[in-house]
Amino acid sequence: MNKEMRSEKINILDLTKEELTDLVVSLGMKKFYGKELFVWLHKKIVRNFDDMTNISLKDRNLLKEKTYIPFFNLLKHQVSKN
Repeated sequence: MNKEMRSEKINILDLTKEELTDLVVSLGMKKFYGKELFVWLHKKIVRNFDDMTNISLKDRNLLKEKTYIPFFNLLKHQVSKN
């Protein structure tokens, strides 16, 4: 996905639990999904909407369309000998 397309989407990790709830309600989703999303993102550290199995496929696809989860790939891991 290019940078221009991503800038139109909402970085979902920037949102508080209350903001997530407001977002899902504004998208026509069930209010309790705000709490569910918060748990997936901040307690279970899930970075793929497809892994959020207690959210309907239709709603996961809507989230993919309107938001994104920033993800950083670890390129190199170094451990000190000390």
